[in-house]
Order: sequence, then structure tokens, then C-alpha cells
Amino acid sequence: MDIIQLLQDKDWDAAVFKKLPRNDTGDGPGHQAGMVIPKDLRLFFPRLLGEATPQHPVVDRYIRAILIVDRVEVARVQTRYQMQTWGGMRRPETRLTDQLPPLRNRAHAGDYLVIQRLVNELDFFRLILVRQGTPDYGILRATVGAARWGIVGESRPVTEQELERSEEEESDREQLPFRLFDPEAATTETRTIRVARSIAFRQSIMREYRNNCSVCMSALRSPTGLFELDAAHIVPRGRMGADDARNGLALCKRHHWAFDIGLFGIDEDRRIYVPNVVRQMPENEVLTVLLGRNIVEAETVHLRASSEALAWHIENIVM
Repeated sequence: MDIIQLLQDKDWDAAVFKKLPRNDTGDGPGHQAGMVIPKDLRLFFPRLLGEATPQHPVVDRYIRAILIVDRVEVARVQTRYQMQTWGGMRRPETRLTDQLPPLRNRAHAGDYLVIQRLVNELDFFRLILVRQGTPDYGILRATVGAARWGIVGESRPVTEQELERSEEEESDREQLPFRLFDPEAATTETRTIRVARSIAFRQSIMREYRNNCSVCMSALRSPTGLFELDAAHIVPRGRMGADDARNGLALCKRHHWAFDIGLFGIDEDRRIYVPNVVRQMPENEVLTVLLGRNIVEAETVHLRASSEALAWHIENIVM
């Protein structure tokens, strides 16, 4: 798998890159801190709250990041994404600072920094250092050409504006009468819109189910704040199911997989239904013990899983 194939992992949004100058590396002057994010790439980072002014020359927020050097993870950190104006005396500049030495100290002028955001966690990134002299460096250079920064390949990441627009559309859609299917999506969605809508759907589901699986009422959590939890469509997106919280459940990865292939469903009484053919297999005891248990419901009553969608799932998916 070459670097371009690695960057196409569906769990991560499309990648951007920057060719590092000396000041962004461990070879730079001692007073320099972090790595500059060019203005063109700010679109793909979380929005900073507020504006830098002479009175308040720095605005910032913390993001989580995996630091990777030549495909080897070297650290997981919380780093600071900030805009600095130096009291209004210089042009505003955005940087990543804090906890970057495990990557920055290994970098040299001319290396590439590749940046990707995790699709399911909007403040979680991976920063990949691609160093000169490696096979990945040659492949990446052939892809991006002489550019100093930009998008890797043809697909671009979702911008903050697109995410905000999708969240507004999701909220508006959830106020309308529920539609089980969204037949227009397959023909009108670009990749970027599809990703933005998927993120908005997940945000709505995670909020409504308070980061708990609606079946087992739990979810594993990493020290960096990631949850082992998915926003599951009841009517699958591949069957034209709508991106709407009423067509969704929060499910841990085990129960998401089982739900998607029909090992269990939710009956008209909002209880977990496990068919006989599934219960007869000893490997499925963890599902059998859930039989008849009520699901955890969305916090907002009108956003609870649609009975129409649950009935469709039992009729069309459950074994």
C-alpha cells in the first residue's frame, strides 16, 4: 500500500499537505514554535471562536492529533491551533503549537506534512511526516507537483462552512414530517456533500443518545476521547435511507455490525427482537440475553427512532 492508498482510508477525510520550510522543523531558530498553517488550509480546520485583535492578539482552541513519522505512530497529543496577530503589528498567522516535538524534531526543510481529519471526530487529526529519501516522498511529490501546499489528489476535504451548512440542513430536516427514503441523494451528492451530511447525522445521533449504545447502554472510550460508537442508519444509506436522526440509532461497533446484517431488530414495542435462527447459535448468547430489553431512546421525543423505519428493518433485513 503506497502513501496515496493509505490516505484514502474511509475513516479519514481527504488529505491536505504542506512542504515544510526550515522554520517549521527542528532545524529552525529556537524561538520559533510549531508549524504554520497556510491561509488556504484554514478552511479545513475547526473554526476559531472570536477574532484576534490588538487587545486580544491570540485566539485558539485545542485539537487532538496522532503524530506519525514515516508511517510509525510516535505520539498522541493535544495540540494548540491558534491565530496570532502580534498585537496587530503583523499579518495574522495560524499555527499548530504544543506537544509537536516528537514530529517536528524529526522534520527537515523540504519534508511534507500531510494532514487529515477523522470523519467521525471533528477535532481529531493525524499529522503525517513524509521525509525525503523515502518511497512515500517520491510518490507524494509526483502527486502534488511543485506546489508548496494544497490538496492531495482530486478529492478535497470538507470545509467548516460545509459542515455548518449540513448541520443546519439536518436540523431543518428533522423539523419536517419524516421521510424514510432520500432517493435524490444517490444522484445529486458529491463526495464532499456526502461526507458533510454523514458528519451532521452522526453529530445529531451522538447528541441525542448521549454517547451511549441504544442496545447495551455503554461504549468503550479511549484516553483521547474517542468513542467506540457509530451512528447507525436503520434503513441503510445504500438502500436510500434518509440522513435523519429518526432513521438512526447510536450503536457500539459490535451491535452495529449485528444490526446491519440482521442478527437482531427492534419490534413494535421498542424491544430488542432476536430471531430463533440466531438464538440457536451458541456464539450469539450475548445477543440472546438482550431479547425483550427496551432500547435506550433519543433524548428528544420527536427524534426517537421511527417506528416505520424499525418495521422496515425487521421486514427487510432481520433474518
